[in-house]
Formats: sequence, structure tokens, C-alpha cells
Amino acid sequence: MFGKHGMLYEKDIQGQVQRATALSMIINPITLWNTLYLPRAIEKLKETEKVNELYMKHISPLGWEHTNFIE
Repeated sequence: MFGKHGMLYEKDIQGQVQRATALSMIINPITLWNTLYLPRAIEKLKETEKVNELYMKHISPLGWEHTNFIE
């Protein structure tokens, strides 16, 4: 999806399925990484600042905006 920002522009269903599958192959390992390291990052943050526990239920490992696909 690099360059098209996750939009499917293919007109045929086969092209759309192929692009969606490729996107899943990229997002799944990112989600796994986030799931493994998000708790560690939160604990590290708690060492230096006060963290409001009410916000913790809104954190999800599904985000991938922090990932740079260009470099």
C-alpha cells in the first residue's frame, strides 16, 4: 500500500484481493511487534512520568502510523 496510503484502486476483484493480502502481510508483523513491546514502552514511560491508568484501556497494538515504510 506504500504510495497509495491503503486505498484499493484496482477495478478487478483479483487485484483488490492481492493488494489486501499484501497489506495484511505487512500489518500482521507490525501488530505482533506492538503487542510484544507496547507493555515495555508503557513501563518505561511510567518510570519517568505519571501515567493516567484510565487511558490504558484505549491503547491498541493495531496502530502502525509510527512505522516508516520508506527507509
